[in-house]
Amino acid sequence: MTASGQPGPPDERPDDGAPVTVPTVTAKQTAKAAGALAAAEVAGKLASFVMLALAARELGVDDFGSFSWAFAIGMLANSFVVWGFDIVQVREGSKHPDRVPGILTNIFAMRVVMGAVALAVVMVATWNDPESTPAVMFLVTLACLVDTVNDSVRAAAAAYRKLAMFSKHLVIQRLLTAGLAVAALLAGGGLLAFSAAYCLGTILGVVWIMRVSSSMGAPIRWGSLSWPTMKWLIKESKVLGIFTIVNMAVFRIDTIMLGSLGSVADVGYYAVAYKMFETVLFLIWSVARVAAPEIASATVVRTARRTYETAVASALSLMTPYVVVLIVSGGAVAALIFGGDYQQGADVATAWLGLALIPYTVQYLSGSAIIARGHNVTVLVASATALVVNVGLNIWLIPLYGAAGAAFATMITLVAQGAVLMVTVWRTFAGVSLWRPLLHLPIAGAAMVPILLWDVPIVVSAPLAGIGYVLVWFAVGRLVDPAAVTGVIDLVRREKKDQGKEAS
Repeated sequence: MTASGQPGPPDERPDDGAPVTVPTVTAKQTAKAAGALAAAEVAGKLASFVMLALAARELGVDDFGSFSWAFAIGMLANSFVVWGFDIVQVREGSKHPDRVPGILTNIFAMRVVMGAVALAVVMVATWNDPESTPAVMFLVTLACLVDTVNDSVRAAAAAYRKLAMFSKHLVIQRLLTAGLAVAALLAGGGLLAFSAAYCLGTILGVVWIMRVSSSMGAPIRWGSLSWPTMKWLIKESKVLGIFTIVNMAVFRIDTIMLGSLGSVADVGYYAVAYKMFETVLFLIWSVARVAAPEIASATVVRTARRTYETAVASALSLMTPYVVVLIVSGGAVAALIFGGDYQQGADVATAWLGLALIPYTVQYLSGSAIIARGHNVTVLVASATALVVNVGLNIWLIPLYGAAGAAFATMITLVAQGAVLMVTVWRTFAGVSLWRPLLHLPIAGAAMVPILLWDVPIVVSAPLAGIGYVLVWFAVGRLVDPAAVTGVIDLVRREKKDQGKEAS
């Protein structure tokens, strides 16, 4: 039987090998595994950030835009192949670990076929497009599709409670990919060489991860292939698959439409602005990881509501100084990290995407809270609404304003998505109150503006402005929103406490 009470796949046991026994995992081990995986994700993002920053400098705006456009299309194809299989694997494999190799094998086989179809569709659709050469599109899309193997092995590791082991090898894989790509750039290679190195690094890294999968007890067993099992996986994951595609489209459609309705230069400017937008999202995810279990376990609505309010206030408090820096000095930050060619072109787009971090924070934490309270369908409705709004605004704004128009569309899209979610949040929690952070955060943020406008390098003005923000935030927050101040302090203390436990 499956976790939902429905009959499981007919061929759900491996055809060879001894049954896998998963040891009982303590809370300390779970925290350590989560911390190791988080560290791996941060290390991987850092390697990716360095790789893309160097690529933006070495390739130039147009070639970097071509790579970013191909990557956006590749990631959209990736979402079709990812579907919702991995969540099903975690759910079933956690209850029945001896099924993991068989399920993993069937997922792998389906992804090979689905990936080949997705790659063919992408190549046919973009073959004569002037924004990217067929070779670059093929290499980048292939890399995105091959990378889906990592998701499958990560799910197997989660089912086996071996995420700590997986995370160590994930770092190796990400560093290998970034290292080969950076080496190609430093050797004087152009867009094609960079794309080829990126693809080769991804493939070699996935081969490595497959070896890791075998060593942790989840090898590919071709004798486990079963059409009934595949049909069962598709049936169990159909809602999750639709959500995965829609959610990915919301965040990738801007770049794809920029390449079609604008220019590769617009794509390059937007890619730089978007990279600065997404770099800090892990802070919001960290707050959600702390708040979601408390919201889910709360037996009194008032307790869940207050946890949600504190989480939103705390996350907004962390985001606001970065938002102000991007709005006031986004062009200077882009020039510092990615090169002077991006200062003017990415300035307005960076400002709009910086502002978009505010509605993103609210919608993400609202969606997390809704899921924690069991309202999953609302999240899918909100994502579908966001996709419709985003496409409509992009069709209107990209031909007129290029990268800036796409960034504005993203900001409005997140507002619309958050509004849909807030309706359910309001009903679920019998009302919410967020006026306190909306009152004192703008005051603290405004204190940063004169410092950022000071005629000094951004590496000097941004830290000084951050210090000014903290001082004003604490002073005003103690009076207006003491819960937010306490929430941020508790979050920092909890992270330090967890680190201390892991060290011991």
